Amino acid sequence: VLPVGPLPAELGPTIDELTSYAHAFFGLEVRVLPTLDPTALEVTRRVHHGGPQLNATDILDRMEPQLPDDAYCMIAVTWSDLYPDDTYNFVFGLARLTHRVGVFSFARLHPDFYGDYPGPTAEVRELVTRRALAVMSHEIGHMFGIGHCVSFACNMNGSNSLEESDRQPMHPCPVCLRKLHLALGFDPEARYEALEAEYHRLGLRSEAAWVEQQLAFIAGAP
Repeated sequence: VLPVGPLPAELGPTIDELTSYAHAFFGLEVRVLPTLDPTALEVTRRVHHGGPQLNATDILDRMEPQLPDDAYCMIAVTWSDLYPDDTYNFVFGLARLTHRVGVFSFARLHPDFYGDYPGPTAEVRELVTRRALAVMSHEIGHMFGIGHCVSFACNMNGSNSLEESDRQPMHPCPVCLRKLHLALGFDPEARYEALEAEYHRLGLRSEAAWVEQQLAFIAGAP
Protein backbone atom coordinates (compact mmCIF):
# COMPACT_ATOMS: atom_id res chain seq x y z
CA VAL A 1 0.00 0.00 0.00
CA LEU A 2 1.44 3.35 -1.06
CA PRO A 3 0.00 6.41 0.75
CA VAL A 4 0.03 9.55 -1.38
CA GLY A 5 -0.36 12.35 1.14
CA PRO A 6 -1.82 12.11 4.68
CA LEU A 7 -4.87 10.02 5.60
CA PRO A 8 -6.57 11.96 8.45
CA ALA A 9 -8.06 9.44 10.90
CA GLU A 10 -11.03 11.67 11.72
CA LEU A 11 -12.18 11.67 8.09
CA GLY A 12 -11.86 8.03 7.09
CA PRO A 13 -9.98 4.77 7.60
CA THR A 14 -6.37 4.90 8.70
CA ILE A 15 -3.58 3.18 6.83
CA ASP A 16 -3.57 0.48 9.53
CA GLU A 17 -7.29 -0.15 9.01
CA LEU A 18 -6.83 -0.34 5.24
CA THR A 19 -3.97 -2.82 5.47
CA SER A 20 -5.67 -4.97 8.10
CA TYR A 21 -8.79 -5.21 5.93
CA ALA A 22 -6.77 -6.01 2.80
CA HIS A 23 -5.02 -8.80 4.71
CA ALA A 24 -8.37 -10.29 5.80
CA PHE A 25 -9.98 -9.89 2.38
CA PHE A 26 -7.15 -11.38 0.32
CA GLY A 27 -5.25 -13.41 2.91
CA LEU A 28 -1.87 -12.00 1.94
CA GLU A 29 0.79 -10.13 3.86
CA VAL A 30 0.38 -6.39 3.40
CA ARG A 31 3.16 -3.84 3.79
CA VAL A 32 3.06 -0.05 3.79
CA LEU A 33 5.52 1.94 1.69
CA PRO A 34 6.83 5.40 2.65
CA THR A 35 4.27 8.17 2.10
CA LEU A 36 4.67 10.24 -1.06
CA ASP A 37 4.04 13.99 -1.19
CA PRO A 38 1.30 14.51 -3.82
CA THR A 39 2.65 17.98 -4.66
CA ALA A 40 5.98 16.42 -5.65
CA LEU A 41 4.51 13.81 -8.01
CA GLU A 42 5.50 14.29 -11.63
CA VAL A 43 2.04 13.70 -13.05
CA THR A 44 -0.42 15.66 -15.15
CA ARG A 45 -2.81 17.84 -13.19
CA ARG A 46 -5.91 19.79 -14.07
CA VAL A 47 -8.66 21.86 -12.50
CA HIS A 48 -12.04 20.36 -13.35
CA HIS A 49 -15.37 21.84 -12.30
CA GLY A 50 -13.45 24.10 -9.94
CA GLY A 51 -11.45 21.36 -8.20
CA PRO A 52 -7.88 20.06 -8.60
CA GLN A 53 -7.31 16.55 -9.92
CA LEU A 54 -4.35 14.22 -10.50
CA ASN A 55 -4.06 12.04 -13.59
CA ALA A 56 -4.48 8.45 -12.37
CA THR A 57 -2.97 7.00 -15.55
CA ASP A 58 0.23 8.98 -14.95
CA ILE A 59 0.33 7.75 -11.35
CA LEU A 60 0.17 4.14 -12.54
CA ASP A 61 2.93 4.84 -15.07
CA ARG A 62 5.14 6.08 -12.23
CA MET A 63 4.24 3.12 -10.01
CA GLU A 64 4.98 0.30 -12.45
CA PRO A 65 8.81 0.54 -12.25
CA GLN A 66 8.55 0.85 -8.43
CA LEU A 67 6.60 -2.38 -7.84
CA PRO A 68 8.72 -4.29 -5.28
CA ASP A 69 10.20 -7.55 -6.54
CA ASP A 70 8.61 -9.51 -3.69
CA ALA A 71 5.13 -7.94 -4.04
CA TYR A 72 2.26 -9.33 -6.04
CA CYS A 73 0.71 -5.89 -6.51
CA MET A 74 0.82 -2.31 -5.25
CA ILE A 75 -2.05 0.10 -4.65
CA ALA A 76 -1.76 3.82 -3.97
CA VAL A 77 -4.29 5.65 -1.81
CA THR A 78 -4.84 9.40 -1.74
CA TRP A 79 -7.28 12.13 -0.79
CA SER A 80 -6.57 13.84 -4.13
CA ASP A 81 -9.34 13.60 -6.72
CA LEU A 82 -8.46 11.51 -9.78
CA TYR A 83 -9.19 11.34 -13.51
CA PRO A 84 -7.85 8.85 -16.09
CA ASP A 85 -7.84 11.08 -19.20
CA ASP A 86 -9.52 14.19 -20.58
CA THR A 87 -12.62 12.28 -21.71
CA TYR A 88 -13.57 11.45 -18.08
CA ASN A 89 -14.86 13.69 -15.31
CA PHE A 90 -13.31 11.49 -12.59
CA VAL A 91 -12.63 7.95 -11.40
CA PHE A 92 -12.90 6.54 -7.88
CA GLY A 93 -9.92 4.34 -8.71
CA LEU A 94 -7.95 2.80 -11.54
CA ALA A 95 -5.99 -0.45 -11.82
CA ARG A 96 -4.12 -2.44 -14.44
CA LEU A 97 -5.04 -6.12 -14.61
CA THR A 98 -1.69 -7.36 -15.93
CA HIS A 99 0.78 -4.79 -14.59
CA ARG A 100 -0.46 -5.16 -10.99
CA VAL A 101 -0.61 -1.50 -9.96
CA GLY A 102 -3.61 0.54 -8.95
CA VAL A 103 -4.69 3.74 -7.23
CA PHE A 104 -7.87 4.96 -5.54
CA SER A 105 -9.07 8.19 -3.98
CA PHE A 106 -11.05 9.03 -0.85
CA ALA A 107 -12.03 12.45 -2.26
CA ARG A 108 -15.49 11.66 -3.65
CA LEU A 109 -16.25 9.18 -0.89
CA HIS A 110 -16.60 11.92 1.74
CA PRO A 111 -19.72 14.14 2.05
CA ASP A 112 -17.51 17.22 2.28
CA PHE A 113 -16.69 16.86 -1.41
CA TYR A 114 -20.34 17.61 -2.19
CA GLY A 115 -20.72 20.38 0.38
CA ASP A 116 -22.81 18.20 2.67
CA TYR A 117 -20.65 17.67 5.73
CA PRO A 118 -22.14 17.91 9.24
CA GLY A 119 -18.72 17.68 10.84
CA PRO A 120 -16.62 14.72 12.00
CA THR A 121 -19.14 12.21 13.34
CA ALA A 122 -18.93 8.45 13.86
CA GLU A 123 -21.64 7.94 11.24
CA VAL A 124 -19.75 9.87 8.56
CA ARG A 125 -16.50 8.08 9.33
CA GLU A 126 -18.28 4.70 9.15
CA LEU A 127 -19.77 5.65 5.78
CA VAL A 128 -16.43 6.76 4.34
CA THR A 129 -14.72 3.67 5.76
CA ARG A 130 -17.23 1.35 4.10
CA ARG A 131 -16.87 3.13 0.77
CA ALA A 132 -13.06 3.20 0.91
CA LEU A 133 -12.73 -0.48 1.78
CA ALA A 134 -15.11 -1.42 -1.03
CA VAL A 135 -13.23 0.66 -3.61
CA MET A 136 -9.85 -0.59 -2.45
CA SER A 137 -10.85 -4.27 -2.61
CA HIS A 138 -12.47 -3.67 -6.01
CA GLU A 139 -9.29 -2.19 -7.47
CA ILE A 140 -7.07 -4.88 -5.95
CA GLY A 141 -9.49 -7.47 -7.35
CA HIS A 142 -8.72 -6.11 -10.82
CA MET A 143 -5.03 -6.73 -10.19
CA PHE A 144 -5.82 -10.42 -9.66
CA GLY A 145 -7.19 -10.47 -13.20
CA ILE A 146 -10.90 -10.04 -12.36
CA GLY A 147 -12.78 -7.73 -14.72
CA HIS A 148 -16.04 -5.92 -14.04
CA CYS A 149 -18.74 -8.40 -13.03
CA VAL A 150 -22.01 -8.58 -14.98
CA SER A 151 -23.33 -11.78 -13.37
CA PHE A 152 -24.68 -10.67 -9.97
CA ALA A 153 -24.67 -7.79 -7.51
CA CYS A 154 -20.99 -7.85 -6.68
CA ASN A 155 -18.06 -5.91 -5.30
CA MET A 156 -16.58 -6.15 -8.81
CA ASN A 157 -19.50 -4.39 -10.54
CA GLY A 158 -18.49 -1.24 -12.40
CA SER A 159 -19.89 2.09 -11.20
CA ASN A 160 -20.07 5.58 -12.65
CA SER A 161 -21.53 7.41 -9.66
CA LEU A 162 -21.44 7.35 -5.88
CA GLU A 163 -25.09 6.29 -5.76
CA GLU A 164 -24.35 3.32 -7.99
CA SER A 165 -21.29 2.40 -5.94
CA ASP A 166 -23.24 2.58 -2.67
CA ARG A 167 -25.80 0.07 -3.99
CA GLN A 168 -23.14 -2.58 -4.54
CA PRO A 169 -22.15 -5.10 -1.85
CA MET A 170 -18.70 -5.14 -0.28
CA HIS A 171 -18.31 -8.82 -1.13
CA PRO A 172 -17.59 -10.62 -4.41
CA CYS A 173 -20.41 -12.68 -5.89
CA PRO A 174 -20.01 -16.50 -6.09
CA VAL A 175 -18.47 -16.25 -9.57
CA CYS A 176 -15.86 -13.64 -8.62
CA LEU A 177 -15.20 -15.29 -5.26
CA ARG A 178 -14.34 -18.49 -7.13
CA LYS A 179 -11.99 -16.53 -9.39
CA LEU A 180 -10.32 -15.01 -6.35
CA HIS A 181 -10.07 -18.42 -4.70
CA LEU A 182 -8.45 -19.85 -7.83
CA ALA A 183 -5.80 -17.12 -7.68
CA LEU A 184 -5.18 -17.23 -3.93
CA GLY A 185 -6.24 -20.66 -2.68
CA PHE A 186 -7.51 -19.34 0.68
CA ASP A 187 -9.64 -21.28 3.17
CA PRO A 188 -13.15 -19.75 2.71
CA GLU A 189 -14.15 -20.29 6.34
CA ALA A 190 -10.93 -18.77 7.69
CA ARG A 191 -11.36 -15.83 5.32
CA TYR A 192 -14.90 -15.16 6.53
CA GLU A 193 -13.78 -15.43 10.16
CA ALA A 194 -11.06 -12.85 9.53
CA LEU A 195 -13.53 -10.54 7.79
CA GLU A 196 -16.05 -10.94 10.61
CA ALA A 197 -13.43 -9.75 13.10
CA GLU A 198 -12.58 -6.79 10.87
CA TYR A 199 -16.19 -5.69 10.46
CA HIS A 200 -16.83 -5.84 14.20
CA ARG A 201 -13.65 -3.87 14.88
CA LEU A 202 -14.64 -1.23 12.30
CA GLY A 203 -18.23 -0.98 13.50
CA LEU A 204 -19.68 -2.21 10.18
CA ARG A 205 -22.52 -4.14 11.76
CA SER A 206 -24.50 -5.05 8.62
CA GLU A 207 -21.38 -6.44 6.96
CA ALA A 208 -20.53 -8.46 10.09
CA ALA A 209 -24.07 -9.89 10.11
CA TRP A 210 -23.77 -10.90 6.44
CA VAL A 211 -20.50 -12.73 7.08
CA GLU A 212 -22.01 -14.47 10.10
CA GLN A 213 -24.72 -15.82 7.80
CA GLN A 214 -22.08 -17.26 5.47
CA LEU A 215 -20.29 -18.89 8.40
CA ALA A 216 -23.57 -20.38 9.63
CA PHE A 217 -24.17 -21.80 6.17
CA ILE A 218 -20.67 -23.34 6.09
CA ALA A 219 -21.17 -24.81 9.56
CA GLY A 220 -24.43 -26.43 8.46
CA ALA A 221 -23.15 -27.69 5.13
CA PRO A 222 -22.83 -31.51 4.84
